[in-house]
Amino acid sequence: MPDQATQLRRLIRDVKANASPRVALPPLVAVASAQEKVDTAEIAFELAAALAAMHRRVLLVGADASYCRPNVNAFLSIAAVSETKNLLQLHEAGHLPVSENTEMILVDAEDLAEAHWIRHARQIVIAIPPSSRAVVESYTCVKKLSNAGVVNHEKIRPVLSDYVPRTVASKLLKQFDSTCKQFLNLRVADGFVLAGVDRQQTLQASAALAHELAIECLATNVSFRQVSQHRRNPACRRVGST
Repeated sequence: MPDQATQLRRLIRDVKANASPRVALPPLVAVASAQEKVDTAEIAFELAAALAAMHRRVLLVGADASYCRPNVNAFLSIAAVSETKNLLQLHEAGHLPVSENTEMILVDAEDLAEAHWIRHARQIVIAIPPSSRAVVESYTCVKKLSNAGVVNHEKIRPVLSDYVPRTVASKLLKQFDSTCKQFLNLRVADGFVLAGVDRQQTLQASAALAHELAIECLATNVSFRQVSQHRRNPACRRVGST
């Protein structure tokens, strides 16, 4: 049975070989981090899977071997690419499986400084390990995006990548929000803790954030906002950063 690296190379080859008819890019969501140790690939996959479970047609783009797994359902498609920073060029060449039915694209962003497509993202999920140092490093990342004219108000969505008690999470997210507000005059969106004490709580947290992303990116879809039956577990609700 092929290992994940072999499957990844095959996926990349298939993406380049099977060009898709060019259509307009649907709303983009970038998942990134200022810390290399954060598994943004897993976060992107969990969010894409949660959106697919809500019957949103999602394309997940990244270059991580962890994407080589069975699709959750027919609503989730995966494009393994060698460099996500070339996302726009891949789309121009028809090398992304984007169809008229694709509602959202989630991208595991590699290097935000070189990803020119990032300015087109509706939301940028910044994964932050729960420490004051990580908060400062994440702020530095956002500052670079702000100086480049990429971000605007509430486009940045901070998430804590590991579990911490609610009081600690609230303190760290408030620190991030107040720093962005004080030095960049930038208000960030409410934050989430994308991890729980058990797997079920982690899945519920991912589903809660996915629901918020869908509302932000698909705001014109009134029916989705009105009839969504999604219910957040109180333990997984977003943590207000103000």
